[in-house]
Amino acid sequence: MFSKYIYCLLLIVLQHTGSVQSIYKRWKPNTNFENPNNWNVGRVPCGSDIVKFATGDALSPTVYIQTNTTIKELWLPMNGELIFGDNSILSFTDTATDDANCPDADGELEYIRGPKEWVDPDNWCYSQTERGDCQDIPLLDSEKVPGLYDDVVFPPEKSFFVTLGVNMAFKVKSLKISGSSLSTSSFKSFVQSADGSRMFPPPNQGAGVLSSVTISRTKCKTPKSGCASGNDQGQILDEICKIYKDRCNRARCQSSLTPLASCCQICGGLFNVTIDTGFNITEFENILQTQFLSGKTGTEMIVSRLSIKENLVQLVIRDKTGEVSTKTAMDIKNDMDKDLSQGGHKYAISSVSLAVSGAGIGPNGPSANTGKLGGGGITGIVIGIMIAVAIVLLVLYLLNENNRRNLRNRMSRLTQPTSNVTMGGGNPITRRIQTLRHNFNRGDDDLHSIGTELGTINTSFENQMYGEPLDDRNIQDFHLSLSETQPATFDSSGFDNPLYDTKEPASTGKESSKKKKKDAGDSGHL
Repeated sequence: MFSKYIYCLLLIVLQHTGSVQSIYKRWKPNTNFENPNNWNVGRVPCGSDIVKFATGDALSPTVYIQTNTTIKELWLPMNGELIFGDNSILSFTDTATDDANCPDADGELEYIRGPKEWVDPDNWCYSQTERGDCQDIPLLDSEKVPGLYDDVVFPPEKSFFVTLGVNMAFKVKSLKISGSSLSTSSFKSFVQSADGSRMFPPPNQGAGVLSSVTISRTKCKTPKSGCASGNDQGQILDEICKIYKDRCNRARCQSSLTPLASCCQICGGLFNVTIDTGFNITEFENILQTQFLSGKTGTEMIVSRLSIKENLVQLVIRDKTGEVSTKTAMDIKNDMDKDLSQGGHKYAISSVSLAVSGAGIGPNGPSANTGKLGGGGITGIVIGIMIAVAIVLLVLYLLNENNRRNLRNRMSRLTQPTSNVTMGGGNPITRRIQTLRHNFNRGDDDLHSIGTELGTINTSFENQMYGEPLDDRNIQDFHLSLSETQPATFDSSGFDNPLYDTKEPASTGKESSKKKKKDAGDSGHL
């Protein structure tokens, strides 16, 4: 058997415990060959598979094989161990397998199971008996890991790979590995052996000292009022939360609470209760369950003794949003206050305090009665948003129409005749010149009439620093100079400025008109 093979060093120190009422924490992961979670393709090797274990210097776990298996090829680990169960057979074949239950792996099957951490709450099963079914009951995160009064079990016919971590001191009531019960000293000897190191690998060099496990074999001395697990503070709690905090469900409420000895925030109520003489933790739970929680699906209660403070019991009432649990917690608080005012005989407590989370937050916002939106509320919001969008679009449309109307009015004013246009401000002249250029091809008569409409243009201004201003010129001369302008070139001679032409003497209107017609035919539009 597997237990006889791997734990032969422990036989001389076997100790058996009697049947006692206790809580069992059973290790769930295993490194067995037939566990599909241990392989990179999510299935057990078969048929034409090439099976490969780690071939480097890294320590490989002990792998237990207890089923008959046929494969094509097996690459053994350099530093590991395969153990065959009774009557198990491993066969090899070169014949290709066409089996729907053994799909092609497209290459090698690799064993991927690495060590799992002792302080990971998800690696432990809570049970009332050594081999009983795992029970899904609400516990604080630190309570899911074996504590001072728990019986720890690594079940038979399984192989394991467990990281104890460094510099921690675990305390448990008892410890069994494949049916063999160990003491503190025998467990320490096993961990230091070759077989034990494949199950509890040593830490990397320089990382610290391998954590210890003390097996106390002591029972809770105050079973009526309960006992603390011992994991509710210090380094053990810190290491638990390092692993577990990222797995916490997001608290869907405002002002969420974090219970003592827990890593995750909750929605609901959090009580700190100081117990008095005669307190019975089982009766306390029964009263609350019967009177306040019966029929309330989804609302959970956790009652825990804590070692942080003597005579402290923590009561947690929680649900996903706090919608029901906050009201339930306040009802419980009122009942406890009433009992205290009458002598405290019902609950056997001396004081109680309560903190509650804020309003619940659903997927789309606050929830009803605690801020949650119903279907009508959501419909109202949607309609309101649609109305607001329509108003915004209407305002933008009106503003756009107003801007377009203003632009048309301005263009209309610019196209009207203007007299006595001056250089003051600059914009009127600029606009008018652009109008002249746009209408240049309308003909000589039209341009002449436009020039007449403009009247006299002051083409200069008086600069107090540079003496006398330039002489004004007649608009007709300005018109003619425009007609004489040639297309711009990029030679060294430059080009004439139509506003400041000083190269040619002034000519008569008649001669200029003839010259303009000739040049316009040669050079095209401005």
